[in-house]
Amino acid sequence: MSTILLITRDRLVRADFRSGREPRLLELVQEFTPAVDDFPSLVEAALRLSKRRPGRVWVLSTEVWTQTLTLTAQSASGLGPVELAKALAFEAEPFSGISGLEAAGACVELPGDRNQRAYWLVELPSGQLEQVDYVIRAAGGRLAGVGHPAGLTQKLALSALDDSAASGGDSWTRVELWPGAIVCLRGESNRVSRLHVVNTEPKAGRWQSEVERWCGGIADATHRESLLATATIASDEVDDQSRFSLDTRSDLEAFLLAWAEQLDGKHLAVPLVPPPKRPASPAVRRAAMAVLGLAALVLCIAHYLWTEKVNGELAAEIVQLKQPVEEFNRLKKDLEAEEKKKSTLQAECDKLAADLAIFQQVRSSLRQRAAKLLTVLAENSSDQMMIRRIEATGSGAVIHGVCLDPQDADALFGGLARSLEPLGWRVQLPRKHGQDLLVGGGPWQFQLHIEEMSP
Repeated sequence: MSTILLITRDRLVRADFRSGREPRLLELVQEFTPAVDDFPSLVEAALRLSKRRPGRVWVLSTEVWTQTLTLTAQSASGLGPVELAKALAFEAEPFSGISGLEAAGACVELPGDRNQRAYWLVELPSGQLEQVDYVIRAAGGRLAGVGHPAGLTQKLALSALDDSAASGGDSWTRVELWPGAIVCLRGESNRVSRLHVVNTEPKAGRWQSEVERWCGGIADATHRESLLATATIASDEVDDQSRFSLDTRSDLEAFLLAWAEQLDGKHLAVPLVPPPKRPASPAVRRAAMAVLGLAALVLCIAHYLWTEKVNGELAAEIVQLKQPVEEFNRLKKDLEAEEKKKSTLQAECDKLAADLAIFQQVRSSLRQRAAKLLTVLAENSSDQMMIRRIEATGSGAVIHGVCLDPQDADALFGGLARSLEPLGWRVQLPRKHGQDLLVGGGPWQFQLHIEEMSP
């Protein structure tokens, strides 16, 4: 037995089928979708619509994101189904809002040109897929796949009532209006040749323009049909040769029966996300552990016997080589001691060389200080200033002078500070004292203290 769960924004549907060459509907139950945003909870609610024990469970939901994407032929070359779905998930991440690292997806290839490969992708968060698998297993079923209910690769109508059918033409188009998506298909027999998906909510009076743009780029088909699966669009807005509405029970049964036939086929032409890989059962793990344990025991015994044989041979050889080894160890210790002495002497030589370089640098700097000080004094003194004496101190020097304008002492301070800092001297702000012999308080006596910079 197989079970199809149809979950949309408007309804929850559970349909149980007897599997076989021609699936037979056993039970169909539906109800309005509860106000729940959690996808696994909606799956659980749909399972509870019937008391039958589910078998293989297929989940078709508009909560699953679907779209068509293209890759260059070079990019798609050599990729398996899993790697290809992952690559498309990363391409779709800006549109789907699902992280490529957290997406569980599946894809099928659509007809394309030589340089571009077109793919039909469905995906949902991998965490939701694992929760859905757990809910179905808890109900006694087995998850077979998860996908979007749009895009059946066959006509829904039993026969095409048009004149062109008599001429052998079997092309068809279908427009499907779903919550959150508009899907347009063109097919030849039971194969989809063109697919167009618009990820938007169909709005009354507006969805036709999107469909008309798509229809303008394809040739006319011998059969045209539509599927109304959302409550936001009134049935009288849809006008095609064959119109199906999931609000009608007969149309809903025909739709789910078509899906059951599609899912029972050997080769699926629609993308369906497979169930997550489950760890092995406890019985399988115990059997594997027993086999591995037995193999490990055999290897250990063989290794032990081989080791005993080799140890005997090595013991005899070690006795013969013991004296040369001891001599070698003694020489090695002597060599290590000499190497240690050499390293110690080398470190002392390096330290003396570094101290000598520092000494020479300091000596050169001290030789230049006095000349540099006199040069800087000459360059920064003004005609209104007189340097009376330079007094040496324990940590530097003190410059005594007289000037008519106190700003001359400040200018001298600035010049000395800039020029003497590279020589390791720091100049303090001048100490000024007016003698009040002239207008403005002058002349001014000043002192400039020069000190060694702290290391």
